[in-house]
Amino acid sequence: MSSRPAPSSNKPARTTLTATAEDGCELQIYGQLPSQPTGAKPDTASPETALLFFPAMGTPGRAYARFSSALAGIGVACYVCDLRGTGDSGPPPSRANDFDYATYLYSDWPACIAAVRAAHPGARLLIGGHSIGAQLSLVYAGLHADANADKIAGLVLFTPNTSYYAVFPGWQKLRFWLWMRLIPIISRIVGYFPGDRLGFGGRNALGVIRDWSYTGRTGRFRDRVTGDLESAFARINNVPIAAISFTGDALAPGAATDHILAKVTQQPGAAGGGQLIERLRVETGPPRPEDHFQWMRSPALYLDWLRDWLGRL
Repeated sequence: MSSRPAPSSNKPARTTLTATAEDGCELQIYGQLPSQPTGAKPDTASPETALLFFPAMGTPGRAYARFSSALAGIGVACYVCDLRGTGDSGPPPSRANDFDYATYLYSDWPACIAAVRAAHPGARLLIGGHSIGAQLSLVYAGLHADANADKIAGLVLFTPNTSYYAVFPGWQKLRFWLWMRLIPIISRIVGYFPGDRLGFGGRNALGVIRDWSYTGRTGRFRDRVTGDLESAFARINNVPIAAISFTGDALAPGAATDHILAKVTQQPGAAGGGQLIERLRVETGPPRPEDHFQWMRSPALYLDWLRDWLGRL
């Protein structure tokens, strides 16, 4: 068992990595490293733990700077990538630049993981994410459970949820039911989803929207390579999971978090009855859509709990 990461009083050191996907797309990864003694050069290989974190839809990696700094302050080398088509990772989605969940799962996630592993060859590697980043990190861990059982040390999930309309409460059920039908239509007409202009989800590729809205209509995950991805959840049977959610998050209500985590604990063949999942649900007031992102700027809400979880790995 590892020792509990200790807080640091010095400012973390910033670094940047570039991962190259199979098709040549360059993916930018922004890191903050635990502080070094005064006057020493940052040593990217020295931290005991490294976390690679994948953002929510349309959210640039730099938006998580306070989160990364807080993790670095407790001894974790924390990296957050720009998802393909967002921030500095390749051109923005368009009719000519389309991609989907399969691109993420079989090209971009492996490339980013390889880049962080190369920077920290001696560290235990955690992966995780926020919203869609959390969803697909769960799927990735299941798809690679056999090959990576001794390589991915844990999953750190913030607001893990599904977009399945039926798990949302009250009038939100109708709103999500409509979104899962209207957003794909808009995306097909435009050639991508102009969420940056519509005020929801940022600019996203048509393929990503097609896969995301399928989950929103059916409650199931799929991609064009594997097809149905539900069986991937059953294979997550030896990776500790930290799942953190917030009562004020209208886009990830408790039932949406329950829905995706139940896929891990209730699938046939899932081992251990879910004892590897530890959950923190933070009281942050009544639900508001903007609270899907407020946690990024308020690490005090979860940092002590997460540090304790890391100490138990």
